[in-house]
Amino acid sequence: MEILSFYNGLRLALNNNLVPHIVETDSQVMIQLLPSNNLAFSHMLMDWRQLMEKLGRPQVCHIFREANAAANKLACYGKGRDPAMRNNILIYV
Repeated sequence: MEILSFYNGLRLALNNNLVPHIVETDSQVMIQLLPSNNLAFSHMLMDWRQLMEKLGRPQVCHIFREANAAANKLACYGKGRDPAMRNNILIYV
């Protein structure tokens, strides 16, 4: 699921002409998977590499889950788990 979210985030950046210099994730497993040749994710990894190339090859960094609180809040809101977040969404953007 993390790799799909990562891919969709890159696609969103490309479609909106945003050029990220750093991409942060709290998934250490995903960071290890991205440069691999894992056959189970080969099509997604090829697409990921192409998107990264189009975006100027931003650096992918690991951050601790606690430092990723804003993204976690937005994800919960997107899944409909945190209705109180509707009033505070701009604080985290």
